[in-house]
Amino acid sequence: MLHPISTRDVTAYWNDLFTEEEIDQICKYCKTLPIEDAHIGYERTEQSKTNDIRKSKVAWLYRNPDTEWIFSRYDGAVQRLNSTMFCVDIDPLQQMQFTVYEDNGGHYDWHWDMQLTPEPSCPEVIRQRKISVVTQLNDPKEYEGGVLKVGPCGRIYEIDRQKGASFVFLSFVNHVVTPVTSGTRYSLVGWYEGPDWR
Repeated sequence: MLHPISTRDVTAYWNDLFTEEEIDQICKYCKTLPIEDAHIGYERTEQSKTNDIRKSKVAWLYRNPDTEWIFSRYDGAVQRLNSTMFCVDIDPLQQMQFTVYEDNGGHYDWHWDMQLTPEPSCPEVIRQRKISVVTQLNDPKEYEGGVLKVGPCGRIYEIDRQKGASFVFLSFVNHVVTPVTSGTRYSLVGWYEGPDWR
Protein backbone atom coordinates (compact mmCIF):
# COMPACT_ATOMS: atom_id res chain seq x y z
CA MET A 1 0.00 0.00 0.00
CA LEU A 2 1.29 3.47 -0.91
CA HIS A 3 1.38 5.98 1.95
CA PRO A 4 1.99 9.59 0.89
CA ILE A 5 3.98 11.50 3.48
CA SER A 6 3.24 14.79 1.77
CA THR A 7 1.94 15.27 -1.75
CA ARG A 8 3.21 18.85 -1.64
CA ASP A 9 6.73 17.67 -0.87
CA VAL A 10 6.35 14.72 -3.28
CA THR A 11 7.62 11.99 -0.97
CA ALA A 12 5.98 8.64 -0.33
CA TYR A 13 6.65 5.15 0.98
CA TRP A 14 5.41 1.57 0.79
CA ASN A 15 5.48 -0.95 3.62
CA ASP A 16 4.36 -3.94 1.56
CA LEU A 17 6.38 -3.85 -1.66
CA PHE A 18 8.11 -7.06 -0.51
CA THR A 19 7.16 -9.68 2.05
CA GLU A 20 9.42 -10.20 5.05
CA GLU A 21 10.62 -13.48 3.55
CA GLU A 22 11.49 -11.69 0.31
CA ILE A 23 13.38 -8.99 2.20
CA ASP A 24 15.40 -11.69 3.96
CA GLN A 25 16.09 -13.33 0.59
CA ILE A 26 17.25 -10.01 -0.91
CA CYS A 27 19.52 -9.24 2.05
CA LYS A 28 21.03 -12.73 2.02
CA TYR A 29 21.76 -12.47 -1.70
CA CYS A 30 23.28 -9.00 -1.35
CA LYS A 31 25.63 -10.21 1.38
CA THR A 32 27.21 -12.59 -1.16
CA LEU A 33 28.18 -9.71 -3.48
CA PRO A 34 31.68 -8.15 -3.57
CA ILE A 35 31.74 -5.22 -1.14
CA GLU A 36 33.86 -2.06 -1.16
CA ASP A 37 34.25 1.22 0.66
CA ALA A 38 31.70 3.80 -0.47
CA HIS A 39 32.77 6.82 -2.53
CA ILE A 40 31.35 10.26 -3.18
CA GLY A 41 30.13 10.73 -6.76
CA TYR A 42 31.03 8.56 -9.73
CA GLU A 43 34.80 8.72 -9.36
CA ARG A 44 36.63 5.88 -7.60
CA THR A 45 39.70 7.54 -6.08
CA GLU A 46 41.17 7.81 -2.61
CA GLN A 47 39.99 11.44 -2.57
CA SER A 48 36.40 10.35 -3.20
CA LYS A 49 36.45 8.17 -0.05
CA THR A 50 35.67 11.01 2.37
CA ASN A 51 34.82 9.54 5.77
CA ASP A 52 33.73 12.86 7.27
CA ILE A 53 30.96 13.04 4.64
CA ARG A 54 30.23 9.38 4.02
CA LYS A 55 31.33 6.25 5.83
CA SER A 56 29.81 2.99 4.66
CA LYS A 57 30.40 -0.06 2.52
CA VAL A 58 28.54 -0.86 -0.68
CA ALA A 59 27.95 -3.71 -3.11
CA TRP A 60 26.27 -3.48 -6.51
CA LEU A 61 23.18 -5.44 -7.45
CA TYR A 62 22.67 -5.66 -11.21
CA ARG A 63 19.63 -6.57 -13.24
CA ASN A 64 19.99 -10.18 -14.43
CA PRO A 65 17.85 -13.35 -14.56
CA ASP A 66 18.43 -14.00 -10.84
CA THR A 67 17.41 -10.49 -9.77
CA GLU A 68 14.79 -9.64 -12.40
CA TRP A 69 11.94 -10.23 -9.94
CA ILE A 70 13.36 -7.56 -7.61
CA PHE A 71 13.82 -4.97 -10.34
CA SER A 72 10.41 -5.70 -11.88
CA ARG A 73 8.74 -5.18 -8.50
CA TYR A 74 10.38 -1.77 -8.12
CA ASP A 75 9.68 -0.78 -11.73
CA GLY A 76 5.96 -1.53 -11.50
CA ALA A 77 5.52 0.32 -8.21
CA VAL A 78 7.64 3.35 -9.13
CA GLN A 79 6.08 3.71 -12.58
CA ARG A 80 2.59 3.75 -11.05
CA LEU A 81 3.72 6.31 -8.48
CA ASN A 82 5.47 8.39 -11.11
CA SER A 83 2.35 8.57 -13.28
CA THR A 84 0.38 10.20 -10.48
CA MET A 85 2.91 12.13 -8.36
CA PHE A 86 6.20 12.90 -10.06
CA CYS A 87 5.47 12.76 -13.82
CA VAL A 88 9.12 12.70 -14.87
CA ASP A 89 10.76 10.89 -17.78
CA ILE A 90 12.55 7.80 -16.40
CA ASP A 91 14.01 4.53 -17.64
CA PRO A 92 13.70 1.12 -15.97
CA LEU A 93 16.07 0.48 -13.07
CA GLN A 94 19.31 -1.30 -14.06
CA GLN A 95 21.36 -1.47 -10.86
CA MET A 96 20.98 -0.93 -7.13
CA GLN A 97 23.34 -0.28 -4.26
CA PHE A 98 23.40 -2.54 -1.20
CA THR A 99 24.61 -0.22 1.57
CA VAL A 100 26.09 -1.30 4.89
CA TYR A 101 26.39 1.17 7.78
CA GLU A 102 28.40 -0.29 10.66
CA ASP A 103 28.74 0.75 14.30
CA ASN A 104 32.07 2.47 13.65
CA GLY A 105 30.20 5.70 12.95
CA GLY A 106 28.80 4.65 9.59
CA HIS A 107 26.82 7.58 8.19
CA TYR A 108 26.14 9.78 5.16
CA ASP A 109 25.95 13.54 5.75
CA TRP A 110 23.34 15.78 4.08
CA HIS A 111 23.44 15.37 0.30
CA TRP A 112 21.31 14.94 -2.78
CA ASP A 113 21.50 12.19 -5.40
CA MET A 114 21.41 14.33 -8.54
CA GLN A 115 24.44 14.65 -10.82
CA LEU A 116 23.75 17.72 -12.95
CA THR A 117 26.91 17.53 -15.07
CA PRO A 118 29.36 14.74 -15.88
CA GLU A 119 32.51 14.60 -13.78
CA PRO A 120 35.74 15.35 -15.72
CA SER A 121 37.00 11.81 -15.25
CA CYS A 122 33.62 10.26 -16.21
CA PRO A 123 32.35 12.18 -19.27
CA GLU A 124 30.13 9.25 -20.25
CA VAL A 125 27.86 9.86 -17.23
CA ILE A 126 24.99 11.75 -18.82
CA ARG A 127 21.79 10.21 -17.47
CA GLN A 128 20.11 12.24 -14.74
CA ARG A 129 19.02 10.68 -11.47
CA LYS A 130 15.39 11.68 -11.02
CA ILE A 131 13.72 9.35 -8.51
CA SER A 132 15.48 7.73 -5.54
CA VAL A 133 14.20 4.70 -3.65
CA VAL A 134 15.52 3.32 -0.35
CA THR A 135 14.40 0.02 1.19
CA GLN A 136 15.18 -0.91 4.80
CA LEU A 137 16.52 -4.48 4.88
CA ASN A 138 16.81 -5.29 8.57
CA ASP A 139 14.91 -4.87 11.80
CA PRO A 140 15.57 -1.52 13.53
CA LYS A 141 16.06 -3.45 16.80
CA GLU A 142 19.31 -4.74 15.30
CA TYR A 143 20.99 -1.32 15.33
CA GLU A 144 20.89 2.14 16.90
CA GLY A 145 21.21 5.38 14.98
CA GLY A 146 21.29 5.07 11.20
CA VAL A 147 18.16 7.16 10.80
CA LEU A 148 17.25 8.28 7.28
CA LYS A 149 15.98 11.87 7.27
CA VAL A 150 14.85 13.97 4.33
CA GLY A 151 14.52 17.73 4.13
CA PRO A 152 12.18 18.80 1.33
CA CYS A 153 10.92 22.39 1.26
CA GLY A 154 12.59 23.31 4.54
CA ARG A 155 10.95 20.51 6.51
CA ILE A 156 12.77 17.51 7.98
CA TYR A 157 11.10 14.11 8.09
CA GLU A 158 12.48 11.11 9.98
CA ILE A 159 11.74 8.05 7.86
CA ASP A 160 10.13 4.92 9.27
CA ARG A 161 12.83 2.32 9.99
CA GLN A 162 10.43 -0.62 9.68
CA LYS A 163 12.01 -3.64 8.01
CA GLY A 164 10.85 -3.74 4.39
CA ALA A 165 9.70 -0.11 4.23
CA SER A 166 10.55 1.51 0.88
CA PHE A 167 10.86 5.27 0.74
CA VAL A 168 10.62 7.16 -2.56
CA PHE A 169 11.59 10.78 -3.26
CA LEU A 170 12.78 13.04 -6.05
CA SER A 171 16.55 12.85 -6.31
CA PHE A 172 17.07 16.57 -5.69
CA VAL A 173 15.66 16.27 -2.15
CA ASN A 174 18.37 16.60 0.53
CA HIS A 175 18.70 13.63 2.87
CA VAL A 176 21.02 12.21 5.52
CA VAL A 177 21.75 8.93 7.30
CA THR A 178 22.72 9.63 10.91
CA PRO A 179 25.68 7.77 12.48
CA VAL A 180 25.12 4.15 13.51
CA THR A 181 26.15 3.79 17.15
CA SER A 182 25.60 0.03 17.55
CA GLY A 183 24.78 -2.89 15.31
CA THR A 184 24.63 -2.71 11.51
CA ARG A 185 22.08 -1.11 9.19
CA TYR A 186 21.42 -2.66 5.77
CA SER A 187 19.56 -0.93 2.97
CA LEU A 188 18.99 -1.20 -0.76
CA VAL A 189 19.15 2.03 -2.76
CA GLY A 190 18.24 2.70 -6.38
CA TRP A 191 18.07 5.68 -8.69
CA TYR A 192 15.70 5.99 -11.61
CA GLU A 193 17.49 7.87 -14.37
CA GLY A 194 16.30 9.64 -17.47
CA PRO A 195 17.19 12.27 -20.05
CA ASP A 196 18.23 15.77 -19.03
CA TRP A 197 15.75 17.78 -16.98
CA ARG A 198 13.70 20.21 -19.06
